[in-house]
Amino acid sequence: MATDEKFEHEIDSLIEVGKEKGFLTYGDVNDILPEEISSADDLDDLITTIGTQGIDLLDTPSFPATRNSRWKRARMLSST
Repeated sequence: MATDEKFEHEIDSLIEVGKEKGFLTYGDVNDILPEEISSADDLDDLITTIGTQGIDLLDTPSFPATRNSRWKRARMLSST
């Protein structure tokens, strides 16, 4: 069974949180996902899924909480 099918509820929760905030932190991912998702391939698939939803994955949310500010900060981080 594919990871996205087996943990569909947890992944949906992550996507929902990410869309609400405009980003996810690695801490968010660690808090929501079960420990069973630990292989490099599964994590890579998850990161790809998060990215295709337009959600940035950040170490920490160290910038103002407005959508435009998040987007500008994320773009600055991705260009370095």
